Order: sequence, then C-alpha cells, then structure tokens
Amino acid sequence: MNNSPAVDHRLYQVLAQTSRKKTKNKKRILFFDRDAFADNTKYLYLHMVKNPQLECIWCTWNEAVYDMLQKHHLPVHLLVKNNDETINLLLEAQIAIFCVNPHHSLHKNWSYFACLEGAKHIQLWHGISVKNLLLQLTPHFSMTIPDFGTSLAWASRADYVLSTAEILNPYWREVFGCDNIINASYPRNEVLLRKITPLELLGAKLDARTMKGLASKRKKIFIAPTWQRFDSTDLLSREMLTQILQYTSKNNIDVFIKTHPYRAVNFDSNALKINNFYFIDAETDVYPFLNKFDALITDYSSIMFDFLLTKKPVLTLDIAPGEHANFEPNYTLLPISSNFRYKFTRDNIISMLHQALFKDEQAVDREQAVASLYPADNVNACQKLESLIIDILKDIAN
Repeated sequence: MNNSPAVDHRLYQVLAQTSRKKTKNKKRILFFDRDAFADNTKYLYLHMVKNPQLECIWCTWNEAVYDMLQKHHLPVHLLVKNNDETINLLLEAQIAIFCVNPHHSLHKNWSYFACLEGAKHIQLWHGISVKNLLLQLTPHFSMTIPDFGTSLAWASRADYVLSTAEILNPYWREVFGCDNIINASYPRNEVLLRKITPLELLGAKLDARTMKGLASKRKKIFIAPTWQRFDSTDLLSREMLTQILQYTSKNNIDVFIKTHPYRAVNFDSNALKINNFYFIDAETDVYPFLNKFDALITDYSSIMFDFLLTKKPVLTLDIAPGEHANFEPNYTLLPISSNFRYKFTRDNIISMLHQALFKDEQAVDREQAVASLYPADNVNACQKLESLIIDILKDIAN
C-alpha cells in the first residue's frame, strides 16, 4: 500500500526549474532534522547562527520546536505555517543542511524538495553505521516501492557528505553516490567532551526525577535500541529487560532507556514502580547527558561509536549474519576490528554487563577505535565545518 502524498508533476517541474535558475540569497543556509531539535544539524546551527555574515534558519514542522526557538530569539521557520512563504524561503536558499534523509525532513513533500533543487545539499547524517544504507539497499528492496525509491533519490541528491575519517570515505561514497566527502568530526559529539552551553540544552529537557537520577553517584547504564525496519531485536524483550532490571536493582545501578524516534515506545516510569528505571522520550536530545553514563547497551545503534568518546564500555547484541536481517547488522562494513564492544545474548547479558562495569578489559581497544574513527578535532567540529561551508559559499559565488 502506498501512503505517499499525491505528486503534482507539473508543479514539481516548475519549482525545480525556478530553483535552478533563481538568484539565491548568498547568505541563506537552512538546517533540517526530523521533527525534533537535535542531532548534528542542531549543534552546527547553534554554532553558525552566531555568525553575522550568514543567515542561518532552522526549518521545522513541529510547532513546539518553532515556539521554543522563537522564545530564545533564534531564527526559525515553521514549514507548515504558510505554503507560499515556505516555497519562497526554500527557493532562495543557497545551502540546505540535513542530518537524516531529506525524504523524512521534508515530510515527503515533493514541492519543497523541488524548491531546493538549486541549493547545495550538505548531508551530515547521524552516525557511523554497521548497516547497509540507501544506495546499498537496492539489491534488497524493489525500486518500484514509491517511498523506498524516492528516499534513495532524494538522499543521493547530496552535493557534499560528512565523513569522520578518511577510512570511512569509501563507505559514504557508496551510500550516497557522492564524491565530495567532507572530513570532520560530528557536531553533536562536542558536548561529550566539553561544557554544555545553555542553548544546547534546548530540545534536551528531562523531567525532574530523571535529572535527579543523572546527578546521583550511582552507576548508570543507558539502553539505546536502533530503528528496526522489521521485527524488533531481543534488546527490548521482556526476558532481556527483566534480567537487566533485576541485576541492576540488586547492585544499586540505575537504568535509562531511550527508544529510536522512528519506533517510539512509551513507558511511564512512575507507573512501573521501578525505582532504578528511567525512560527518556524518543524525541529528546540525549547528547548533553551521554557522558554521564557508565556503560551503553544497544543492539547495533550508531550511538555506540559516539559513546566510545566517553571512554566507557559498549555492549552490543550478538547477532549472527542473516539472523535478524540479511543486510544488517554488518560489522564487515567497519574498516577496523570490532573488539571495542562486549557482545551479549539473552543467555549471558548479566555476566557481560558485570564484566563491562567492574572488570573492564577493553579500554585499549576502544581507544584504538576512537583513533581510527574520529581522528579529527572532536571538540571543535562545528568550527571546522563552518570554515568548510564558508569555502563552499565562496566557490558558489565564483
């Protein structure tokens, strides 16, 4: 069943041609995310918006995000507010910066995508991956599925793609079909290594109980499942969570869980009556707090690689090739050894977690992984990217 919006092909052609020919606002840079205020685009936007020589605007469909940014006097545009205003804003954009597929950021709106045809697209993406992504997926899905084919076409429109290390460049070229690779660190990882600014806490609001839990001196583990295209993995099974909660309760360890925005699961921490369990809303930006956890548990989320910068243990679900999906997880995509992680199953999760927390033997492996995957300056990623983007603006002008 196709649930995509109807496409006005005539209007698409008109807007795309207009966008290609129209003189741009030479300073206008638009930033997009999902529907939250988070991820790599958030941190780069907050850095670049301070540059008076640029016109940086956050674009959102979310009225709560729009109101929040307006309250703090940050340039923001509500895409759904006025169609003509949105079209004109997009038509005059010199650069559009994404951290997820434009198909998601633009809510599958063909007209708005057409309006960005004349802009340069910069794709920051949202993490190093052990998934086959985008153009790598054509052998696994039919290109006649409208949403699948469109998402590939829109994402591969990228003019520039961010890669945190040269050894990852071939992977990102294959994923996006783009030869213009930008080597720099992820903007979101800065807050793992430096003090957080007040504006960086926007979109990262936690309830009082969770904040109190994060401030405690008890050990804390963070559970972060990845998005699943099909069935969920064992990570959130009742058996797995029961074991984890029983062990952590006995050992005075707190458990925090955040599901993926595309597969949100709602827990009521108070209703569960489990004193050491905390649920973080799927749309909340957790990066300002990520370095407060003592270990990360995931199936195979890309957050595992960013978490390595905290120097804390990473535990990943041990999934045999083809056991879950025939195209993910695929650790052979990594150009490094995968010894940086503790591999667990339902049968040994407690012994692996205990070892990671109290008898950790993988610190050197994690350090080597960081050196390979994040060789650039991780504290000044935004500054480096701003400089590269200004160079792109100069190239356009010439």
